[in-house]
Amino acid sequence: MADNFFGVILILMKFFLLVFLLFSFSAYSQQSDPMQVLKDNVANPKDKLKNEINKNLNEQANKNLKEFFTTVKTNISLNEYDQLEGSIIGFKPMLPYDNKSDDIYGWQSSLAITDSRYTLNNGLVYRKINSSLDYPLIYGANLFYDIEFPDQHQRASLGLELKSSFIDSNINHYVPITKTLKGRDGVDESVVKGTTLDASVPFPYIPLLKAKVEYFNWSGNDGGPSSIGQTYSLIGKISDSLLFTISQKRERGQDKVFLYNISYVYSDKSLKKETELPIFTNEAFIKTDIRPKMLEVVERENIIKKQIGGLTIKTR
Repeated sequence: MADNFFGVILILMKFFLLVFLLFSFSAYSQQSDPMQVLKDNVANPKDKLKNEINKNLNEQANKNLKEFFTTVKTNISLNEYDQLEGSIIGFKPMLPYDNKSDDIYGWQSSLAITDSRYTLNNGLVYRKINSSLDYPLIYGANLFYDIEFPDQHQRASLGLELKSSFIDSNINHYVPITKTLKGRDGVDESVVKGTTLDASVPFPYIPLLKAKVEYFNWSGNDGGPSSIGQTYSLIGKISDSLLFTISQKRERGQDKVFLYNISYVYSDKSLKKETELPIFTNEAFIKTDIRPKMLEVVERENIIKKQIGGLTIKTR
């Protein structure tokens, strides 16, 4: 019991170190005077630091990303193997789009780095909004191609989306393109097929917090073992652009593990004007403008799942 307790404390310390590093980077990235930032935060700790972080991050993003993408999501994660992961995901409309458009054709690209492997994802995305309903809905479909380097594992996926003020849901099915390849140390590796299904809802009276449940099923090849289970997540907004996620993964036949993620989301404010939400509300759930969700990145598993040596499925 004591070992488990101290193990959780160690993981939490690493997670909050990630938060500290990300905050530190944002404060210094624009050559801000650190002493002045500190004085402002002491004078008004509630708002000053948040505003400084948003200002610095958004100014840098606007300079470097606006000409390429409408929305960019950058992730830093601590996975179940106690390893750091990083990814950057970009979404951009393929045709002219404004806040009055009822449908969108988009392109999404991403690069993920984990365990010294690099995964490139490219996909076509279609979304349509039905605003004639009392509670408008966005529904969409997407098709992706994934390739991992240096071993060049490849797969494709087909996904469906449903978005509203109260729930976001995604289902994705992944199929291998490549067959068995020689991986590290000459061990056979093969891409597995699988399905993920997730749904997220805001917390009652606390719209800045979300609860998310994901079901996953990765099928082993040639009679190999499958990876089946659920992941339960708490997602919260640190600021307008910063998100944190704490998750517990429960895989059949495996110990429960905790996962941690910090995300920075850049979006072109001229196209994606989101409703500013309070921390607490008088109503359990509030109706918001869902049109900005037309420009969100697609939620999917960007890391290619592989069967290693015919024995286990490597999930990260």
